[in-house]
Amino acid sequence: MKIILANPAHDVQLRNIVRSESMPGHIQVAYEREPSFLQGLETQGTFNQVIAAEEDGKILLFGCRSIRPMFINGERIDFGYLSSLRSTPLAKQKLGVARSYKTLREVHEDGRCLGYISTIINGNVEAVSTLTHGRAGLPYYKNMGTCRTVAIPLRKRKHASHPNISIRFAKPGGGALVVRLLENFGKQNQFFPALTKSDFGTPLLRDLPITQFLIAEQNGEACGIAALWDQSKFKQHRIRKYSPALRLAKPFLNGGLKLAGYSPMPKEGEQLKNAYFCFKAARNHNPKILQALLHHACNHLHQAGYSHCITGFHNDDPATSIVKHYPATTYRSRLFFTGWENDLKTFDQLDGRVLYFDPAIL
Repeated sequence: MKIILANPAHDVQLRNIVRSESMPGHIQVAYEREPSFLQGLETQGTFNQVIAAEEDGKILLFGCRSIRPMFINGERIDFGYLSSLRSTPLAKQKLGVARSYKTLREVHEDGRCLGYISTIINGNVEAVSTLTHGRAGLPYYKNMGTCRTVAIPLRKRKHASHPNISIRFAKPGGGALVVRLLENFGKQNQFFPALTKSDFGTPLLRDLPITQFLIAEQNGEACGIAALWDQSKFKQHRIRKYSPALRLAKPFLNGGLKLAGYSPMPKEGEQLKNAYFCFKAARNHNPKILQALLHHACNHLHQAGYSHCITGFHNDDPATSIVKHYPATTYRSRLFFTGWENDLKTFDQLDGRVLYFDPAIL
């Protein structure tokens, strides 16, 4: 077994490995990356690598390293994200994880970033045990708490009870305003993506034009921002399986959903028609502003024929309260600061700002 950096020749294998796994729970959801795993990865960073273990031309294990500018302590800094760790039993027998992390440490010496964030889904006991036990060679995993990814089923809702907050889409050519608002409100968070006008039209923001950003205004001033991002042309969510109990109850649940104005539960094997509520930030983390943005987003997506809106928050974010009024499906994960000894000074210097979590870019 040898450790390599995957290239386009490995794309089919990478897609097949991702497709074969699914999120655990009563509703098992598979992530797909069609038509190209590597192209889908480009939305995670301005620089991306796939570290893989290969034997006889077959990928046994892989994980992704992505780097992009983020706001840390209010400053724009290149920082990393480790994602998509997948491993076969054979790779585990041959210590593929340890050998891959040795290669990761070597490529980390390029000095492109000062550390990484990573997430592990709650219930993935094996990953937590393997990666966070502190054995020699593996990086440190510093627990930064719990995050939640939320899939909100859509229906027509009444007007939000925020009459002094108006919501509109950004206008064509409004990139300067969008970037300014993202910086002004985003830097209140740790690890918020730092965008520039030149990022639009690049793979980093594939299929996300400026006109898909929502702007909240109060008393004539912009006070919040978010984006609606349909990633279905390069990243998909597919219903793999329902639990036996849920499968039996599905006809009755669909009847209730129809009466309530929701779309029926998808069939097993069916792809979700969803969009992300992302790049979300508001003045002083004001939940009312973000609630008005989310309400407008859900109504718009429902009218456009989407079945779900996906978003996410760190549990310590005041804005996490805005999803409690929605009958959503929630997946929880743990957020980690990951790095070697020289990177820990970055972790130690974090100044207590709200931690930002956004499933659309992770």
